[in-house]
Amino acid sequence: MSYNPTQEDIALLYQSSRSIYARLEILNKSMKMVGTLEGVMISDRYIFDASANSRKTASISLYVSDSSFLIGNDRKIWFDKYIRLNIGIYSLISHEVVWYRIGTFIYTAVTGLTTWHKNNQSPRLTVPAKVVAKRQNTTHHSHPVAGDASGAHGFHSTTSTSYYVTFEVESGDRMEFAVRGQDYGMLVEGDEGRLSFQGTRFLDFERNIVNGF
Repeated sequence: MSYNPTQEDIALLYQSSRSIYARLEILNKSMKMVGTLEGVMISDRYIFDASANSRKTASISLYVSDSSFLIGNDRKIWFDKYIRLNIGIYSLISHEVVWYRIGTFIYTAVTGLTTWHKNNQSPRLTVPAKVVAKRQNTTHHSHPVAGDASGAHGFHSTTSTSYYVTFEVESGDRMEFAVRGQDYGMLVEGDEGRLSFQGTRFLDFERNIVNGF
């Protein structure tokens, strides 16, 4: 089925900046929606190939703080469920997210959930630490215009950046954590303070105050 872009679609493509969102609708075998997952999209990748057995494939890295985001045959995430993927673009005109349906997918792999669950079971620790390194990883993505999976209307490109900070604790051991862009901007190499973390999850860094500053 073809899709005719609207003036709103075209305006979104020409925005000076674009914020990209993802919403995953969880479907049962009867294709009835039984839940949704929304969160910060860390990275995404889509492949559309009319000659392949699986014409559409998608790989999504999504950080979700929802406690129901657990794997299990009685949970939202399991292999008897389907995912309907929607990509949203925040409109600077309407100040709302405009959603486009990309398609419905089945699970072929679920990664990261074990780490997420393990982190939740780990104790929250706070230790003296020093910021010793920072790095960024920027990736580029292509999205079909107006959500048309066939690509008949072309594709537009977006970029996403992941942020990482390495801390050194008193023992000399070093730990790297993925952090939010806001935290990344606030941390400076050489900062000393108290690092709070849970497993591999960064929680907070409280900088030591020197001379009232």
